[in-house]
Amino acid sequence: MGFRLPYEGFPNSGTRIVKLENLNAFMLNEIQSGNDPNKIHWALVDDATYSGMQIQSHAVMVHYWATENSFEPIVDVVVPYHTNRAKKYLEGYANLYSINLMPSVDELVPPQKKRLFSGSLIIFQHKIADSQSFDHNIRRGWVFAPLDENGRMAGNPKKINFITENLSPYPDSL
Repeated sequence: MGFRLPYEGFPNSGTRIVKLENLNAFMLNEIQSGNDPNKIHWALVDDATYSGMQIQSHAVMVHYWATENSFEPIVDVVVPYHTNRAKKYLEGYANLYSINLMPSVDELVPPQKKRLFSGSLIIFQHKIADSQSFDHNIRRGWVFAPLDENGRMAGNPKKINFITENLSPYPDSL
Protein backbone atom coordinates (compact mmCIF):
# COMPACT_ATOMS: atom_id res chain seq x y z
CA MET A 1 0.00 0.00 0.00
CA GLY A 2 1.46 3.34 -0.96
CA PHE A 3 1.17 6.50 1.06
CA ARG A 4 -1.19 9.19 -0.15
CA LEU A 5 -2.62 12.21 1.55
CA PRO A 6 -6.23 11.83 2.76
CA TYR A 7 -7.39 14.68 0.53
CA GLU A 8 -5.88 17.33 -1.66
CA GLY A 9 -4.50 20.26 0.27
CA PHE A 10 -4.34 18.33 3.55
CA PRO A 11 -1.37 20.21 5.07
CA ASN A 12 -2.71 23.72 4.31
CA SER A 13 -6.42 23.43 4.95
CA GLY A 14 -6.93 24.91 8.39
CA THR A 15 -5.54 22.00 10.34
CA ARG A 16 -6.40 22.14 14.04
CA ILE A 17 -5.18 19.89 16.82
CA VAL A 18 -7.87 18.69 19.21
CA LYS A 19 -7.20 16.66 22.36
CA LEU A 20 -9.47 13.62 22.61
CA GLU A 21 -10.92 14.81 25.91
CA ASN A 22 -12.01 18.05 24.15
CA LEU A 23 -13.53 16.29 21.15
CA ASN A 24 -17.22 16.72 21.97
CA ALA A 25 -16.78 20.39 22.91
CA PHE A 26 -14.94 20.97 19.63
CA MET A 27 -17.73 19.34 17.62
CA LEU A 28 -20.43 21.32 19.44
CA ASN A 29 -18.48 24.53 18.83
CA GLU A 30 -18.20 23.74 15.12
CA ILE A 31 -21.95 23.13 14.86
CA GLN A 32 -22.80 26.28 16.83
CA SER A 33 -20.44 28.30 14.62
CA GLY A 34 -22.45 27.26 11.57
CA ASN A 35 -19.73 25.00 10.17
CA ASP A 36 -20.83 21.77 8.53
CA PRO A 37 -19.32 18.97 10.64
CA ASN A 38 -19.73 16.58 7.68
CA LYS A 39 -16.93 18.53 6.00
CA ILE A 40 -14.50 18.02 8.89
CA HIS A 41 -11.89 15.48 7.89
CA TRP A 42 -10.47 13.76 10.99
CA ALA A 43 -6.83 12.63 10.86
CA LEU A 44 -5.46 10.54 13.71
CA VAL A 45 -1.66 10.65 13.44
CA ASP A 46 0.82 8.42 15.27
CA ASP A 47 4.29 6.95 14.76
CA ALA A 48 2.99 3.39 14.40
CA THR A 49 0.07 1.12 15.15
CA TYR A 50 0.92 -2.36 16.36
CA SER A 51 -2.29 -4.06 17.51
CA GLY A 52 -4.52 -1.25 16.26
CA MET A 53 -6.56 -1.30 19.46
CA GLN A 54 -5.54 2.11 20.79
CA ILE A 55 -5.94 4.01 17.51
CA GLN A 56 -9.21 2.16 16.83
CA SER A 57 -10.53 3.32 20.22
CA HIS A 58 -9.74 6.91 19.21
CA ALA A 59 -11.55 6.44 15.88
CA VAL A 60 -14.52 4.92 17.73
CA MET A 61 -14.58 7.97 20.01
CA VAL A 62 -14.75 10.29 16.98
CA HIS A 63 -17.59 8.16 15.55
CA TYR A 64 -19.42 8.16 18.90
CA TRP A 65 -19.34 11.94 19.34
CA ALA A 66 -20.21 12.47 15.68
CA THR A 67 -23.26 10.22 16.01
CA GLU A 68 -24.24 12.06 19.21
CA ASN A 69 -24.12 15.29 17.19
CA SER A 70 -25.96 13.81 14.16
CA PHE A 71 -23.27 13.65 11.52
CA GLU A 72 -21.11 11.02 9.84
CA PRO A 73 -17.35 11.61 10.21
CA ILE A 74 -14.57 10.85 7.76
CA VAL A 75 -11.69 9.43 9.82
CA ASP A 76 -8.18 8.76 8.54
CA VAL A 77 -5.34 7.12 10.43
CA VAL A 78 -1.97 8.34 9.20
CA VAL A 79 0.99 6.25 10.41
CA PRO A 80 4.28 5.34 8.75
CA TYR A 81 4.20 1.80 10.23
CA HIS A 82 1.31 -0.64 10.73
CA THR A 83 0.61 -4.35 11.17
CA ASN A 84 -1.99 -6.42 9.33
CA ARG A 85 -3.78 -6.84 12.67
CA ALA A 86 -4.05 -3.06 13.06
CA LYS A 87 -5.33 -2.76 9.49
CA LYS A 88 -8.09 -5.27 10.31
CA TYR A 89 -9.02 -3.47 13.55
CA LEU A 90 -9.42 -0.20 11.68
CA GLU A 91 -11.68 -1.56 8.93
CA GLY A 92 -15.06 0.14 9.13
CA TYR A 93 -13.78 2.85 11.48
CA ALA A 94 -11.07 4.66 9.55
CA ASN A 95 -9.09 4.78 6.34
CA LEU A 96 -5.49 3.67 6.89
CA TYR A 97 -2.67 5.61 5.25
CA SER A 98 0.71 3.97 5.81
CA ILE A 99 3.83 3.04 3.86
CA ASN A 100 5.41 0.24 5.91
CA LEU A 101 3.96 -3.09 6.98
CA MET A 102 5.43 -4.50 10.20
CA PRO A 103 5.02 -8.28 10.01
CA SER A 104 4.00 -10.03 13.21
CA VAL A 105 5.87 -13.00 14.66
CA ASP A 106 2.85 -15.13 13.61
CA GLU A 107 3.47 -14.09 10.00
CA LEU A 108 7.22 -14.75 10.20
CA VAL A 109 7.27 -18.10 12.03
CA PRO A 110 5.76 -21.26 10.51
CA PRO A 111 2.48 -22.28 12.24
CA GLN A 112 3.87 -25.60 13.51
CA LYS A 113 6.55 -23.84 15.59
CA LYS A 114 5.71 -23.01 19.20
CA ARG A 115 6.03 -19.41 20.30
CA LEU A 116 5.03 -17.41 23.34
CA PHE A 117 4.53 -14.08 21.60
CA SER A 118 2.78 -12.97 18.42
CA GLY A 119 3.40 -9.20 18.27
CA SER A 120 5.90 -7.34 16.10
CA LEU A 121 9.66 -7.31 16.44
CA ILE A 122 9.92 -3.66 15.38
CA ILE A 123 10.97 -0.92 17.81
CA PHE A 124 11.85 2.71 17.18
CA GLN A 125 14.86 4.56 18.51
CA HIS A 126 12.62 7.10 20.26
CA LYS A 127 10.16 4.62 21.77
CA ILE A 128 10.01 1.02 22.89
CA ALA A 129 6.61 -0.51 22.42
CA ASP A 130 4.71 -1.99 25.37
CA SER A 131 4.54 -5.72 26.05
CA GLN A 132 1.35 -6.14 23.99
CA SER A 133 3.18 -4.95 20.88
CA PHE A 134 6.75 -6.14 21.46
CA ASP A 135 7.93 -9.29 23.23
CA HIS A 136 8.63 -8.43 26.88
CA ASN A 137 11.34 -11.08 27.20
CA ILE A 138 13.34 -9.69 24.29
CA ARG A 139 12.68 -6.15 25.57
CA ARG A 140 14.27 -7.15 28.89
CA GLY A 141 17.24 -8.65 27.05
CA TRP A 142 16.43 -12.34 27.47
CA VAL A 143 17.61 -14.50 24.60
CA PHE A 144 16.29 -18.05 24.72
CA ALA A 145 18.14 -21.21 23.82
CA PRO A 146 16.85 -23.20 20.86
CA LEU A 147 14.22 -25.87 21.50
CA ASP A 148 15.00 -29.57 21.19
CA GLU A 149 12.81 -32.06 19.29
CA ASN A 150 10.49 -32.34 22.35
CA GLY A 151 9.89 -28.59 22.50
CA ARG A 152 12.10 -28.03 25.57
CA MET A 153 14.93 -25.52 25.78
CA ALA A 154 18.19 -27.12 24.74
CA GLY A 155 20.24 -24.90 27.03
CA ASN A 156 19.98 -22.04 29.47
CA PRO A 157 18.56 -18.66 28.50
CA LYS A 158 21.00 -15.77 28.53
CA LYS A 159 20.38 -12.13 29.36
CA ILE A 160 21.91 -9.51 27.09
CA ASN A 161 21.21 -5.82 27.76
CA PHE A 162 20.90 -4.63 24.18
CA ILE A 163 17.72 -2.52 24.46
CA THR A 164 17.67 0.54 26.66
CA GLU A 165 14.63 2.56 27.70
CA ASN A 166 14.45 6.08 26.33
CA LEU A 167 12.47 8.93 27.81
CA SER A 168 9.56 9.93 25.64
CA PRO A 169 10.30 12.96 23.44
CA TYR A 170 6.62 13.89 23.51
CA PRO A 171 5.37 16.46 26.01
CA ASP A 172 2.71 15.23 28.41
CA SER A 173 0.43 18.10 27.41
CA LEU A 174 -0.36 16.76 23.91
